Amino acid sequence: MSRHRRTRWRGVLIALGACVSLSACTSEQPPQPTPPKPIAWAVAQVASSGQTRSIAGVLQTPERAPVGFDVPGRVARINVDTGDVFARGDVLATLDDRSYALTLEQRKAELAEARAARELSSTRFARSKSLRKADAISQAEYDNDAATLASDRSRVDTARARVDIAAKDLADTRLIAPYDGSVARRLVEPAQRVQAGETVLEIQSRDDGMEVVVSAPETLVGVLDRDAMHAVTLAAAPKAPMMARISEVATDAGDRNAYPVTLVIAKPVDAARAGMTAEVTLRLSNGELAQPARIEIPVTAFAQGADDDTFVYVFDPDSDRLVQRSVEVADISGEKALISAGLDPGEIVASQGLAFLHDGQSVTRIGVGPRQFNE
Repeated sequence: MSRHRRTRWRGVLIALGACVSLSACTSEQPPQPTPPKPIAWAVAQVASSGQTRSIAGVLQTPERAPVGFDVPGRVARINVDTGDVFARGDVLATLDDRSYALTLEQRKAELAEARAARELSSTRFARSKSLRKADAISQAEYDNDAATLASDRSRVDTARARVDIAAKDLADTRLIAPYDGSVARRLVEPAQRVQAGETVLEIQSRDDGMEVVVSAPETLVGVLDRDAMHAVTLAAAPKAPMMARISEVATDAGDRNAYPVTLVIAKPVDAARAGMTAEVTLRLSNGELAQPARIEIPVTAFAQGADDDTFVYVFDPDSDRLVQRSVEVADISGEKALISAGLDPGEIVASQGLAFLHDGQSVTRIGVGPRQFNE
């Protein structure tokens, strides 16, 4: 074998040996540890006094009522439709009044007849009274004429009452607007027969502002600032908040131990309509200071486990690991959650992505220390 060929084979063997040594070294290296996971974080803080709570509510008018006729009959005419506005005293609808008008005429005739009978009885009694003084008639005849006069007077009173009732029934065939307002719903059509008290229209006031009703939890009812102005925002007009003042707080709880609270909006925006959903930012009074201090964290910083246990992940600065801890959520307002137990002021909690975290996980805080390539 030539010297050149021996040199070439020697190089090949050396290269193969180096590869085998490198593979052996690589297979013997320990696995690399999982790098800490970067997390968004927040500092738990004591909730300040005079804070606010945002609760959804519904707009309504101060005066809203179903209206109908006080007498039965056939609808002759409806002068308004859904959405129409009207003034106080306007005729909203009418019934066919022919039978009521005839009844009134009959009652008037009965009254005239009763009055004529009373006049005749009065004349007869006056003559009987004179004759009785002259002892020209018996006491029995005198008493009979007196009783007849009293009966005829009673007939007049009864006939007059029947005339008044018939006149009222005739007037009730016209449905009169009780105040300035608008029609929320129209429920009947012309020629339709309706019963007394049956709803014909649903109307609502127009010039008395508007109200918004919210259901406040029992933890807030006692600390609402009733002297403050509270902001009301509509989804239809998010850039035009309205101001409202609390007018009523219910004394009985409704569903889920929530108390209806009514606020009066003095100057509603043009887009406001009854039935719209609104977000009401309620201002709280200093009465909340008498309650135990509450801790404020982002609403995304807590979660619920499989057993409905509410928990947060607290960052341990000594070990740079997360510690799962149970907490009690007292209230939620907008993007903030109030913690009544389980968390201390100044503690650091993971604020996002709790579904991808676990107890004991090694983490780093975004924005703190050297930046990670995946932050």
